[in-house]
Amino acid sequence: STSAGSLDVSSITAASVVPSTDPAGGWRMYYVGIDGTGLYRVLSATSTNGLTWGKETGTRVMQNSGQGFIGSLSGFSASNTERRLYYVADQDGRNNPARYAVHTATSGDGGLNFGVGTLTLAAANAYAVSATTMTGGRTRIFYTSPLTGSTTASQVLSATALDGLSFVTETDARLSTSASVSGFGGLVVVRSTESFRWRMYTDYIIGGTTAVFVSHALTRPPTLDSVSPARAQKGQR
Repeated sequence: STSAGSLDVSSITAASVVPSTDPAGGWRMYYVGIDGTGLYRVLSATSTNGLTWGKETGTRVMQNSGQGFIGSLSGFSASNTERRLYYVADQDGRNNPARYAVHTATSGDGGLNFGVGTLTLAAANAYAVSATTMTGGRTRIFYTSPLTGSTTASQVLSATALDGLSFVTETDARLSTSASVSGFGGLVVVRSTESFRWRMYTDYIIGGTTAVFVSHALTRPPTLDSVSPARAQKGQR
């Protein structure tokens, strides 16, 4: 294992791993590091086996010169060379949970250098985010969000984009609970080994306690609504 100290920060609050673009293979991990002065940065490390990691120099993403809170990461492989980071950050550097929202930063060199992060869902209050692909090629992001007037992330919502950048929110909640009873912490959504299924993992926090456990949800089989070809000719045997 690799300790937080060896990765050059006083604490690590979020992490996400994507396949490396190196021809030799391996992985690149992005993580939120908070230094001794309280500044937030997205840093990175690489590994050839997924177990032993070496820190890369430099900062991948910074929000409001490091003053801006960053609390959730979702690395995404947009192509062989393009990587995206979807992340939750406050919009003005004041660390106000009511202003937490999903942002996006894009890298054209395999995930080492990213452009300035931009706001992805302006009207959506988000605490955690996870990005995945849809069977039609679009990108879907899932994010935890509180109900109006609440500070507990008691629902998982979603939005889709054809280009992975311009998202449109979808109606209704993908998963929800009662804010007075429990809430969702971290969020990871992955494609299942069955191509039509997705699996959702969340940190499930029992309300009124410090008890946390990982919950798991699985999409149901799709409903058949059409057949192609629509017509068939029945011949004699």
